[in-house]
Amino acid sequence: CFEIRQKLVAIMRERGDARAGELKAIPDARQDEPFSSETLVTEITNSIAKELATIARVVGDGLTRKDAGAVFGEIARAFDETFADALKEKDLPEKNANDAARAIALALGELTSLDDTEAAPRLS
Repeated sequence: CFEIRQKLVAIMRERGDARAGELKAIPDARQDEPFSSETLVTEITNSIAKELATIARVVGDGLTRKDAGAVFGEIARAFDETFADALKEKDLPEKNANDAARAIALALGELTSLDDTEAAPRLS
């Protein structure tokens, strides 16, 4: 059971890294073109929230409360770190970065059953 939990965390770290890579790949704004970063950021954060909700629903039912807290807490810490760094590195417009951070923090709060500031202190 321990190995399965560790594998789940590793898979979710990989998913988080992949989604963070998508954020980093958003094209920079150009003065002569409309910039659609807000739409792209929203799509990515919605996908992250859906993935986290699916993990909570599918896997959460099969874990004890204690195990779920440990596994989901580890996933939340990894996502918090990964996305805080990605958003800082990308240097998105402040509103886009704040909206993305808030959406991810809320999804992590839902996953862990914690307040979003506890689940994702760097993003909050």
